[in-house]
Amino acid sequence: LEVAPEEQVAVVQPGVVLERLNRHLRQTGLFFPVSPGGSADGATIGGMVSTDASGTRSLRYGGTRRWVRALEVVLGTGQVVRVGSRVPKSSAGYDTKDLFVGAEGTLGLITEVTLALSPVPPATRTEAFSFPSLEDACEVAAEIAAYVPELVAVELMDSDTLALLRGLPGISSLPEAPVLIVEAAGRSDECAAGLEAATGVAAVHGGSALSEPGDPWAVRERVTRVIRELAKPAGVCRTDCAVPRSALARFVRELKAFVASDRCRTDGVRRRLYVFGHAGVGIVHCLMPLGGPGAWPAEEALAAKAAFAMRALKLGGTVSGEHGIGLGQRDTFGLERAMDLELMRRVKAVCDPHNIMNPGKLFPDVPRLG
Repeated sequence: LEVAPEEQVAVVQPGVVLERLNRHLRQTGLFFPVSPGGSADGATIGGMVSTDASGTRSLRYGGTRRWVRALEVVLGTGQVVRVGSRVPKSSAGYDTKDLFVGAEGTLGLITEVTLALSPVPPATRTEAFSFPSLEDACEVAAEIAAYVPELVAVELMDSDTLALLRGLPGISSLPEAPVLIVEAAGRSDECAAGLEAATGVAAVHGGSALSEPGDPWAVRERVTRVIRELAKPAGVCRTDCAVPRSALARFVRELKAFVASDRCRTDGVRRRLYVFGHAGVGIVHCLMPLGGPGAWPAEEALAAKAAFAMRALKLGGTVSGEHGIGLGQRDTFGLERAMDLELMRRVKAVCDPHNIMNPGKLFPDVPRLG
């Protein structure tokens, strides 16, 4: 609808696809920096706002919420409201636009989004490192994310995930060990300094740069699609828990121990758990195939998903780092947000008194009124 380079703002409709938006912005030297891994060609701005999507470069750019200036929303009452402002900051009362970011459409229908934009970095450089263990990779991710400011992304893939991708067309040789993808952005000297610092930390933990990394992002962006294809037609059970970076190594160690335990070998078959994610911000994706090699019985996968969520909560984390609650996280959501669940229900009742906006999501027990 509108691009204002001097304000670093774009006004768009919710159906605009992220990749097309950034292609349109290219001539301005600006971009919308939130980057869901492997989904830029399908992710819509409205969907990203409704789930507060983040992605591979969330270490520097955070989630969508940070970049939303204003919204136009149709409430469940039929009232059209505008919330927020085009200016970078307003101290005029409650920040009501934040109620709708991450609400998954349960409060109203978003019809217009005003986004803040960021200058495109003058240079980016990427390196990939392999490690003796998944815990070593997580320790390095936590350290460099905290102390190397030039970095924009620190991505993790475990050895099981890499084994799936090895040998696929267009993918060069991959190690039989966990990998971190590290990206720096800024001036060329800043990128060089960031990767040099990351290399030094990796070496302390036994990490080494891949000799033939190819395009690490091309590998990372195929992960979810390859696993889903493998598991057809049954599909996958997935989690997107997040924990504090300081607890990341402990979290993945406990996940792997759970899967290796007898409770996940009821029929003698080793269950496959594919672990990857945005390690720089503590987001861990766990995919459990319901079909194909190492498939999980659905009941076992759901039990494992609940166990992973509970462990994340005990470590000070969340059941959903970026994908939202939807239908799949409703049970564990109540455990995490029990203290403010009633307040959220009251907000829902004001904005959508007849429960017509995406009913059954977040609040499955909210009855329809009227």
